[in-house]
Amino acid sequence: MHTLRVPLAALLAIFLAAPASAALAADASPQVQSATVNLYCTAKVGRRTYSVTGSGSFISARGVILTNAHVAQQFLLQGEEGVDCSVRTGSPARATYEAEVLYIPPQWLATSISRVTGSGENDFALLHVTGAARGVTIPQQFPALPLDALSALAEGDEVAVSSYPTGRLNFNGVKSKLRQAFDESSVLNVQGYTRFRFDDLITLAPFPSGGPGASGGPVLDADGEVAGLVMGVSTARRNPTVRILTLPYVNRAITLQTGRSLPAILAEDFGVRSRVTRIFVTDDVLAEISRAFRGR
Repeated sequence: MHTLRVPLAALLAIFLAAPASAALAADASPQVQSATVNLYCTAKVGRRTYSVTGSGSFISARGVILTNAHVAQQFLLQGEEGVDCSVRTGSPARATYEAEVLYIPPQWLATSISRVTGSGENDFALLHVTGAARGVTIPQQFPALPLDALSALAEGDEVAVSSYPTGRLNFNGVKSKLRQAFDESSVLNVQGYTRFRFDDLITLAPFPSGGPGASGGPVLDADGEVAGLVMGVSTARRNPTVRILTLPYVNRAITLQTGRSLPAILAEDFGVRSRVTRIFVTDDVLAEISRAFRGR
């Protein structure tokens, strides 16, 4: 894996020195900016078009993207009549790559397709690039961010978040004017899904871009490594906090579900892994994803 470690202090210094802007990512580290992607899907039904947008990040030079399951599940509909999904890059975001689902937890497909909220357990997925938009050449190596799959964040730790929040953009705005954002925050608390774990789920202090569309965006620790991904925003009206799934949790969950660690998955034959994942994608699952998509 070809990656570049970017210290958090260096990233934040760029933004502290620049004037405040709704498009902070324009001045972000080139590595972080290039590795952060917008995942955008549309579905046409008659004269009406529905859309879903989220964030993700390249975590492998082979073109693997880490995001939420509730964002990635729409990519399972790619190929259905009227459905189009793309990996968009840049600021504003433009369609760059085609992708398919490499891994999504079977537990998510069985229980959580229509639930964007809730505990967030199993709300992670992997995509991998399979093609490119017209005029785009697939690079030999993608600008992947390094992973921190072992170390856990602690209360008070400083982090940075890169994402594509929608803010106040309407449908046409998201389609043509969506920009990257880069924020700093800190860890408020750390929780576990069981009484035996304490590093599965963390809550971040509020930050300007922690709203719709940020889901799936990478959370960077003090070493510039991906330590988690944005999962959701609290429903509080004032200063809503942001919840994060940690990389240690994602690594443990994938290992328990597949018998293979996250680094091992990234070294596999992606065609084989995608076909194994598809075993759990039944017609009923696709129908439920389609209903959830068009019901937004």
